[in-house]
Amino acid sequence: TEAEYIALSECAKEIVYLRRFLNELYESVDETPTVVFSDSQAAQKLVQNPIFHSRTKHIVIRCRYIREVYELGEIQINCIPTDKMAADILTKTLTFQKHDN
Repeated sequence: TEAEYIALSECAKEIVYLRRFLNELYESVDETPTVVFSDSQAAQKLVQNPIFHSRTKHIVIRCRYIREVYELGEIQINCIPTDKMAADILTKTLTFQKHDN
């Protein structure tokens, strides 16, 4: 959970930077939230739930930025099953059946 939460936080930083950069270039960026897909429901719930838990307090303090970005409506986090993640083909081994499809 910690690694996924930190990865979401880093992703949020990049999204905010790119949105502001595009806003300076074009002066009219779509105000709808940028959708971030994650296969970690636990990390998604940490972002969406403002209640601190004693076991995750060190994570939340370190990456509080993502919650602020989420509450401002700049990002939206959607959960997607691991077998549907296209990026996993670059990071995980595939069985023959998955590779064949």
